[in-house]
Amino acid sequence: MLLLARLGLRAGEVARLQLDDIDWRAGDLLVRGKGRRNERLPLPGDVGAAVAGYLRKGRPHAETRAVFLRGIAPAVALTPQGVTWIVYAASDRAGVPAVRSLLRLAGAVSGLGWRTVRGVRPLSVVPGCCRTYLR
Repeated sequence: MLLLARLGLRAGEVARLQLDDIDWRAGDLLVRGKGRRNERLPLPGDVGAAVAGYLRKGRPHAETRAVFLRGIAPAVALTPQGVTWIVYAASDRAGVPAVRSLLRLAGAVSGLGWRTVRGVRPLSVVPGCCRTYLR
């Protein structure tokens, strides 16, 4: 959830994360986006701590290099749809409607700042309803 909310990643980008995509020393991660577009994003300390905690205590043992795995057998990479369902379930538990595009934008802006979002996420990939706020 923190990768979605704080970095503004898409469900598919979270699902495609591999263990080798995280550079712990540099404090960043490689994001494999739409259209074979790859970009490095800073990894905030709280997000890195949450991912490290999951890797140490929550991730099932598996041969795959995917960061996030299904919680039930077989332990295979989580799909983009699986990430989306996790967001929906967490939103339901919190009593908040799941508005993915606004979650993505708000999270990216709060985590990285307007200028970074504009530099990392071109306006063409920002939902139309939110583009005004980035101009």
